[in-house]
Amino acid sequence: MKPYVAFLFLVFLLVQFTGCDNDENTNPEPVPQWERFQVFPYASLSSVEFYSNDFGVACGCWGAIFVTKNGGLTWETHKKGEACLANVFVLNDNTFFIGINSIYKFSNGGSSFTELAGEDVFGPSLTGIHFFDSDNGLVSTCGYIYKTTDGGRNWYYICDLGSAIRLQFVSDSIGYSYGGYTNDDFSYGELYKTENQGNSWQNLSERPEIADFEIITMYFLNKDTAYMTNCNRELYYTWNGGSTWTMRSDSVPTHLYDMVFVSENEGYGIGYYGILKTTNGGITWSWDYKHENADLISIAKTPDNKKLIAVGRGVIMIKKLRNLDTAS
Repeated sequence: MKPYVAFLFLVFLLVQFTGCDNDENTNPEPVPQWERFQVFPYASLSSVEFYSNDFGVACGCWGAIFVTKNGGLTWETHKKGEACLANVFVLNDNTFFIGINSIYKFSNGGSSFTELAGEDVFGPSLTGIHFFDSDNGLVSTCGYIYKTTDGGRNWYYICDLGSAIRLQFVSDSIGYSYGGYTNDDFSYGELYKTENQGNSWQNLSERPEIADFEIITMYFLNKDTAYMTNCNRELYYTWNGGSTWTMRSDSVPTHLYDMVFVSENEGYGIGYYGILKTTNGGITWSWDYKHENADLISIAKTPDNKKLIAVGRGVIMIKKLRNLDTAS
């Protein structure tokens, strides 16, 4: 099934998806708007991540890489070949990693790069990247977990997590891999947890809320609190690090392909035609931005919770949030 999973992941990243609302206040401020930055028109951006409130990176097809060093006010354009760059991980204000068939390390804020490993090591599709420091890191290639302890010069195989192809770490040691498989006749989800930087993994897939449908997106607000959506448009919530989950909604308005929460109640999700917003922890959703040609696929936030950044086909969008009394 692995080659087929790889194919589906690539299709998922290349298909384009697309996202208004107000808050109650005694003296309401104007409703914050999403600002569009038109970029390389044929660059289907598929991944965005911010390390600090200033430094962020987005990447996508045709080797497109965009770097900001001022919180999204301006973006530098870089290019690496013609391939689709599907994943980005930002280690610090100077260094980030990008990959799909190969993994590259970019230094000096993106001005120089080194290829760490290619398809001969990882196979056809690298689906997740996480580095703990400049030497120690993990990648997932359609569920196969590999680790490096020497900055990517050498990689060794850890385990096979099946169809759990995406990686998300919530601390220096605790992380999750999630995903699953769907076709016309059935769907199932998979979820694994590590507490030792990926050296071993615990299977959390037995419960029906995990097993019944492929997990499409997951977001951890902190090491205990997380939200998960599946291909049946259901949203679940955990308060104990994924040991148990409770359903918050069985009818999210559209499939979410990425999401981010800035507090336990306020969250944003990328779906068809735009960006959805919840103010009650995922129980109900409304459109925060909607356009028939929005074509958005990934969303991130700055650590201070004051900006949201969404990317998609030829566009980077930024929304400035009000000051929130939440931890970064």
